[in-house]
Amino acid sequence: MNLFKNFFRLLNKNKNFIIIYTVIFSVLVVAMGSMFGVTSDSIFKEDAYTICYVDEDNSELTKGIIAFLSEANKVEDVSDRDDTSVQNLLFFRTYMHELKFSEGFENKVLAGEDISIDYVAGLPSGVQAYVIKNQVDTYISTYKLYVEMGYSKEEAVIKTNELVKEHSEVNVMKEDGEAPANENQIVFSGAMYFWYALFSSICFSAGVVVLSGMEENLSARIEAAPVSRAKRNLINTLAITLFGLAYSGIFLLIMFIIGKDSNNLQQYGVVYVVNVILATFVITSMTSFITSFKIKATNINMLTNIVGMACAFLGGEFVPMDVLGEGVLKVGRFLPSYWFVYVNNMTYSRGAIAYNIDEVYKAFGIQILFILVFWIGAAAVGKIRSNSRG
Repeated sequence: MNLFKNFFRLLNKNKNFIIIYTVIFSVLVVAMGSMFGVTSDSIFKEDAYTICYVDEDNSELTKGIIAFLSEANKVEDVSDRDDTSVQNLLFFRTYMHELKFSEGFENKVLAGEDISIDYVAGLPSGVQAYVIKNQVDTYISTYKLYVEMGYSKEEAVIKTNELVKEHSEVNVMKEDGEAPANENQIVFSGAMYFWYALFSSICFSAGVVVLSGMEENLSARIEAAPVSRAKRNLINTLAITLFGLAYSGIFLLIMFIIGKDSNNLQQYGVVYVVNVILATFVITSMTSFITSFKIKATNINMLTNIVGMACAFLGGEFVPMDVLGEGVLKVGRFLPSYWFVYVNNMTYSRGAIAYNIDEVYKAFGIQILFILVFWIGAAAVGKIRSNSRG
């Protein structure tokens, strides 16, 4: 019991790391919620997207499509840029979508031939891609219908614009006290950055506490105590786990207070909670595994940054999964953070991954395997080190 209490006394001395990463985490969540949330109380307006295009056809139809999209979106011609430059702009979300109309596009439409528009998007399988593709398809089919009715191409464009540009504001029926829609984004962003925040906090603070006990002078004193090495390792693991569960418990409480009316929690609340709890056990077991090695306490900062950043970027936290290439995603699947983010994306209505309960179970199962591997690994390393000393 004294070792358990001592762990938290030492943890309190390293609380600055916890505070720093919690503040960074909170700022990121609030910023993302403010940037992407819809805060209007009574009016719903169509989202405006940033779109770039290359028009090699330069026909009445393609010019009409571009003019139509420009009514509600920010649209820019990038035909003077090379492909690499455009890809960079999409990656950094300067544009969310790119359209390419090949030469002869209009003639193929009117001839009834199969047509293909090259769509490139930051979220190719997400809601934004679907909305824009649907708008373009609707415009094309309407234009073709007017031409078949005998209108000239110029008249068909005018008639099509008149029909499809009839945007209307929709009054949103709200119950008293209903939360604004940006709560969905806050709840989603909260979980998105939770993994990195918790891992950094635990590894920096709890890791330093555990590794400090392995320093030669302090280790010699602890060895003289009538407590077995295995029991000390178990106490450290339990203390790290308790700290992680307390952190995640506070996080979940705040998310449910802020986003109690969000679609994320109302529809997938159980999945959301289980995903956070599993991630907590993954991170605490991972910390136990890392601290089981002979690492200097002064080096834990560097190691935590390397591992944390790798998991955050390759796992889809800092860079959306839809932007990452397939090769990067294949590597990411070997990281525990990937499966946490994967489930989180499925619980978000604007996410690029459709909800699939079988995929959720698979992701949960893989996270459980990571937990077992890290715990077994920590116990094995601890046993080897004990035998080498003995």
